[in-house]
Amino acid sequence: MRLKDISITGYRSLYDVNLTPGDLTVLTGPNNSGKTNFVEALDFLAETYRHGLEVAISRKGGLENIIHRRMRRTRRSLSFRVEVTMNREEFPYFSATESEKRQGPSEIHITHQFTIVPLSQRIDAEFRVLQESLSIKATEKSGPLFEFNRTEGGVEVTLDESRLKRIKWIRELGYFETGMYRQIYDRVRPTDLLLSIKFNPIEAWYARAMGSMRLYQLVPLEGRRPGVPTPNAEVDTHGQNLPALVSFLRKNDPAAWQQVIEAMQRIVPELTDIKTDFTPDRLLALQFVERGVRRPWSAEDISDGTIQALGMYTAIFDPRASLILIEEPENSVHPWIIRNFIDACRAAGKRQIILTTHSPALLEYLNPQEITVVWKRHGRTFIVPLPKVDSTVNSLWSEGSLSIFDMLDSGLIPQAVPGDEQ
Repeated sequence: MRLKDISITGYRSLYDVNLTPGDLTVLTGPNNSGKTNFVEALDFLAETYRHGLEVAISRKGGLENIIHRRMRRTRRSLSFRVEVTMNREEFPYFSATESEKRQGPSEIHITHQFTIVPLSQRIDAEFRVLQESLSIKATEKSGPLFEFNRTEGGVEVTLDESRLKRIKWIRELGYFETGMYRQIYDRVRPTDLLLSIKFNPIEAWYARAMGSMRLYQLVPLEGRRPGVPTPNAEVDTHGQNLPALVSFLRKNDPAAWQQVIEAMQRIVPELTDIKTDFTPDRLLALQFVERGVRRPWSAEDISDGTIQALGMYTAIFDPRASLILIEEPENSVHPWIIRNFIDACRAAGKRQIILTTHSPALLEYLNPQEITVVWKRHGRTFIVPLPKVDSTVNSLWSEGSLSIFDMLDSGLIPQAVPGDEQ
């Protein structure tokens, strides 16, 4: 899955923002400008696709704590619009012949949009889905092959059967029974998305891919703790259960684990392996094997920077995540590690990565197209790619007249420096 475009309206300070992320997108700007709000909005979206709106809202502290306020308790709606592409090879039950691979489009373009509104101005206000739509296209500029639009009055479903017949692989993937949407409408709770029903495999795999986005705000202390062994181990936002993820990658994805080890060896040259072993209470603990040292080092013997680096590398090389969000990866690590980490992000393959940072070392290692500036004005966040904030940055950077950090730190770009809201 590739996230082509994301629009968010009404999430905390994100009054009305839009981002078209690249392979690597780095958000920078003053404190309290909205960087964390943006990555947590994507985390909220992932929770919505995984567990539903009610769970996602409760895990973020309730609607009162996430919806944008204008004055007092007057609120606006909360909306998301997501546009993604999915390649046919991402659908595990579909196998195209060689002739089919050479014919027609190989991607599906999916756009999903929904709006929720509170039912009152009370702090404990309930909410409902005001509007929802889903569109599936064969190409970005073509008309929808399939589309539903849900409003308070019902759901309208359209299907272009003639065009669908001409694209065999999409026709075989989807179960496009339009009548089912109308029949089930009255049974869908007003707090649920219609997409949560997942009538056809395309919707199901889209929701699964979106639900696999992961936000990390890593804390070395959490990464050191023993982990719980499970068949599909994951770490939480702060890095807890890192030993279990290491064990999972070692057993289930040798190629990904080799990428992690090679990345770690670039910053710890004497490192030969990272293993796990059971503690007396049957939890998994990290062990670091170093050349010339007879006994492995425990996690307590290793620096914060090494634990932080291990958490970041396992995050970006774990192939199960469609998009990775990491807040301030520079915390606890040496600038040398940051430069190696950015190289690893650029080589991470199909996974898109979004970072937030204040680090001069990190910013200096980027090109202008990888940087997006975040600032706040009158309580509203603005998120704009650096070249669009100032059209001269590309030439200044390519000529070597100014470094990226100098541009951002000198005041040349006022939106990028702390101070009064612009």
